Amino acid sequence: MVWLAVCSKSVSPLVIFEDRTVDHDRYIKEVLPVALKFGHHTFGADWTFQQDGAKPHIHAKSQEWREKHFPCFIDKDHWPPSSPDLNPLDYCIWDELTHQVNWDAVTSKTTLINEVKRAVRKVSLDVVFESYSSWTNRLYRLSQRIERRFVQKQAHFENMKIDENTQEMRRPPFILAHPLVLSAVLNGMICNELSSFAYLDSKHIIRLADCQGCQTPPII
Repeated sequence: MVWLAVCSKSVSPLVIFEDRTVDHDRYIKEVLPVALKFGHHTFGADWTFQQDGAKPHIHAKSQEWREKHFPCFIDKDHWPPSSPDLNPLDYCIWDELTHQVNWDAVTSKTTLINEVKRAVRKVSLDVVFESYSSWTNRLYRLSQRIERRFVQKQAHFENMKIDENTQEMRRPPFILAHPLVLSAVLNGMICNELSSFAYLDSKHIIRLADCQGCQTPPII
């Protein structure tokens, strides 16, 4: 298993787990210090950390560690738990990384690790920047799609009628759109370049919002 973070300027050092399951304790000791150092080195004290909803990430002790050490981070309740369309690692960087690996040279676990390390260093900064330049458009399109579905759902319930004879709800004569199904976010990312981020409110709508709770620019 490997861990990698990305921002608009570069990718982080690679963290490789060769054995054992990654629990919250190992995540705190082996990953978060790398993310913290990378963030400070790249942006000083002016950055925000985001990650997915994996169990080691959302564990109370992991959240507490980030609260204590990171200048700003998006907690487990304010980021869509399944949203690869909002993660440059998922929609771009992992693919670029696999293309940089010389698979003919991979003949053992050791050579695989060496090739992955080499591939990370070869990821083009232009590719990294381009992956981030499309992020706000992705966020806007996704928010529009989900909000349309919520409006349809809201209209659906507002138009349901009570049958006077049976006292049961009668559905209106239209088809409700299926809810948007998202896949899993796998990795964290760090950035301070853009001015808004996504969160899920109590009605599970992805919206655009300023990072009012942070003293630093929000993540993309």
